[in-house]
Amino acid sequence: MARTYIATPLWSMSKIHSSKMKRMELKDKNKAIRELLNIREGETFSDALMRNLVENANETFSKYCELFPDLSRDELRGIWQFWYADRDEKKQDYTSDGLAKAVAAIAVREGKHTYYDVCSGSGALAIGVWNRDKECSFVCEELDEQVIPLLLFNLAVRNIPSIVNCTDVLNRGIKKSWMIDKGKKFGIVSSILFPSEEIKAEVAISNPPYNFSSNGQLLNYSFVYRALEVCDAAVFILPRGVLSSDREIKSRQDLVDNGIIKSVITIPSGFFESTSIPVCL
Repeated sequence: MARTYIATPLWSMSKIHSSKMKRMELKDKNKAIRELLNIREGETFSDALMRNLVENANETFSKYCELFPDLSRDELRGIWQFWYADRDEKKQDYTSDGLAKAVAAIAVREGKHTYYDVCSGSGALAIGVWNRDKECSFVCEELDEQVIPLLLFNLAVRNIPSIVNCTDVLNRGIKKSWMIDKGKKFGIVSSILFPSEEIKAEVAISNPPYNFSSNGQLLNYSFVYRALEVCDAAVFILPRGVLSSDREIKSRQDLVDNGIIKSVITIPSGFFESTSIPVCL
């Protein structure tokens, strides 16, 4: 009987092996962090993070640093992305380290140290900036209440002074707000009872949710306009479709005609863990 053999390319085998190894590694990391947080019955990963921030932050931070001494990386992001993120409804594809480095390379400027992180997620872009600018401070805004504990944790364990608002960036109205004051080693997290809508920052950075629409209008550039209400300069990660979409031609033309766009950098696909969408800066 004739037999047919299908050869699997070496690069494909390597990719499959790499994916399995990454899952095993994430599984181990997830287990270690869940044990560190002492997650209680009926408690979510996010709730446990917030409880530890309130009850025993410094001890938790110290143990986390023992597990993950390289604070240049966002270890929580991979865990959240794999097990807990909502890609279908909230379009949650969190920023990779490579993209965060690219954004920081453009955003960090001499004499500029205050940043507005629009749609912060778990804080990957902020960490990317912090890796290059240890004097940085942030105003971070994020809508998803479940991911905010990751953001607070990532900022505080790195001792980054910040204001974190739980808010709809486009429609405004702050639901909750926190301040992270600089401590001796770790940031000190406290709630802000009467948050202000005013934002003071010099450079905006953002990887907003892609292709949200309202009344038939795509909102990709709406996040850009929001950032430019606050800052004179902004670096955005956007889907490459914004460069040619007929539905966004008016916004694109307005930015070009007014000399607002300084440069566009196209990025190949493969920079996100859960989507192959090509993007641009």
